Amino acid sequence: MTLIKECLNCNIFKWSGHYFSRKPGLALGQRLAPVLAICFMSRIESPVTVHMPIIYCRYIDDCCVITSTQQEMDVLFDILNRPSQHIRFTREVPHEGWLPYLNTQMKISGGRYHVKWCRESSSKYILLHAKSAHPEAVKRAIVRNMYRTATGVCTGKVEREESRKLACEIANLNGYGQHRWSGSKAYS
Repeated sequence: MTLIKECLNCNIFKWSGHYFSRKPGLALGQRLAPVLAICFMSRIESPVTVHMPIIYCRYIDDCCVITSTQQEMDVLFDILNRPSQHIRFTREVPHEGWLPYLNTQMKISGGRYHVKWCRESSSKYILLHAKSAHPEAVKRAIVRNMYRTATGVCTGKVEREESRKLACEIANLNGYGQHRWSGSKAYS
């Protein structure tokens, strides 16, 4: 426990030639941060899961909660925000029926879940440019992994095609021409 406290007290970083100390909380990039965030979140989420929402999932500190009523959602949101004055959860609202979560969007329609790949609205669609001096293998891997993710998270044919088109658009914006990556084995 003493070692953990020492690590947490060492939240010093340098920015623009000046030294700062992060208080309270964990510095981004600190190796202990993900483990402690998971431990902290497991304590916070226990009262939420007792209420049995329709969906509850979490990745580190990003939670996805779906309930059947707005009142239930408000109660669970309040429960999540109670434990710490230093941590405030925010919530997304669906846009055109799609709820963003991490790099996906989800929709419940006709009793079925639909999932498609998306990029944050603040994203500038920047990848490692095709003309960079990086090895071709690195560039191939970046495009291939983007394409695999874009099509792999989708639940249906329509969502997969929409996500594939977005991935193609992003690749084209970064110098990876359609002929260069979508049809060739190296870039697909």
